[in-house]
Amino acid sequence: MTDPLHSLELSRLHYLFTTKNDKTNAVNRLLSLPPSQAVSFALQLLDMFDVIQHRALLCQMLLTQFHSWLSSAEEDRLRVLLASLQLLQEVSETMKPHFLKLLRKPELIVESLLMNARVDLLKKFLEDFPEYRHDELILRYARKALGLPPAFSNVSEEEAVSTFHSDVTRSAQTFDSEGLGGPWCLTGSVSKDQIIRSCHRFEDAPSSHLAERILELCSDGPENAAACFHICDELSLQLYDLTVTSDATAQKPPTAKSARLLTFLIRRLLKYLQTKFSSAGSAGREVQLKLELSCNNLDFMPGLWHVSGKRVSLAQLCDATEMAQLRDELVKEDHLSLALELCKRCSPEQGQGDETDPWHISADPVREAQVVALQRLSMFEEARQEFSMTEDSSGRQASENALTAFEDAMRYPPLYDLAALEQQRSIYTFNRLQRKLYRSTDARFKTRMLD
Repeated sequence: MTDPLHSLELSRLHYLFTTKNDKTNAVNRLLSLPPSQAVSFALQLLDMFDVIQHRALLCQMLLTQFHSWLSSAEEDRLRVLLASLQLLQEVSETMKPHFLKLLRKPELIVESLLMNARVDLLKKFLEDFPEYRHDELILRYARKALGLPPAFSNVSEEEAVSTFHSDVTRSAQTFDSEGLGGPWCLTGSVSKDQIIRSCHRFEDAPSSHLAERILELCSDGPENAAACFHICDELSLQLYDLTVTSDATAQKPPTAKSARLLTFLIRRLLKYLQTKFSSAGSAGREVQLKLELSCNNLDFMPGLWHVSGKRVSLAQLCDATEMAQLRDELVKEDHLSLALELCKRCSPEQGQGDETDPWHISADPVREAQVVALQRLSMFEEARQEFSMTEDSSGRQASENALTAFEDAMRYPPLYDLAALEQQRSIYTFNRLQRKLYRSTDARFKTRMLD
């Protein structure tokens, strides 16, 4: 076939596809040609169509009908192109100029749709093309949907938060960007895309509903479960900025309504994650336990912060070693009831674990401190009942320490409760008044005797 005939045939195929819109005859004409010529014509037509559907149709035909006539490089390029075209045809019928830079980079199209919260378009696409499912990218935009800064691996938390807030306040007018299913669209330029990512923010953030829709795109592996729990952990630390403490010098926090809203958001996210990662298997069992404990302990954190000033996160409340240290600190500070509640909340439910369970936190040090306090108040019956509630499997060293504390409580003078202190105060006040009255009377009597 000569060059003029080649150009004429190419023009004819283009006319059938576009002007006449007769895709059936156009495809049949291609199939009637020798395979090598058909592949050549189809590859040239790919860059000539303005309608995205026409390009996608040619890609599918090449990958199915002429698969054996394609080189490995051409096949890979067509698969990438087909993935991009299937996403683009969901947001536009025609090929716009700024789409051309993204045809070879479907991962940028996926990210652009994530930036525009077009989760409805991405779910089916990622099922058909799982190779473009990047969980790290999905988690990054889930954090943005919750109003959290991006996770910086080599930057401190304070610097990361400062950088995030400075980027958010930067105006999106500093660059010219055409949208892709929304106002945001990456360009393929590394420097420009970095500016776009820095300026990006979700209009509805923080939004648990949007975060759940985005997280629905990631896989249900244990690594993602741990990353999602870390997100809840970060959100829990923000509760302390919204909770009043017993410190009189603390700054006035925002309204209590903000704290309730954040608590509701975290609780809803925790329950959603329990459902999403329920099929994570034995590898995700530990994260499931953390999610369950965190959901139960969420309302305990503000009270712990208000009474003791201890700032702990959900992850720390799920760490038996750290909670044992916190329990001992609370006992030293005489917050016994708070320490006892800590042991109850941060251990598995009754019947699910015992003292050998790594999740178990023994309440014996708290009960022994309560026994000592009751002994010093001469409340021996109550002390005996409290001691009977300790665990029978305490070690020998722990038993010896407890006995030493009990002996010290018996050896030293007892403490007084509030009623006894008030009674002693009234007696001392009465004696002081009597002493003053006696002295004044005695002085008048001596004066009269001298006169």
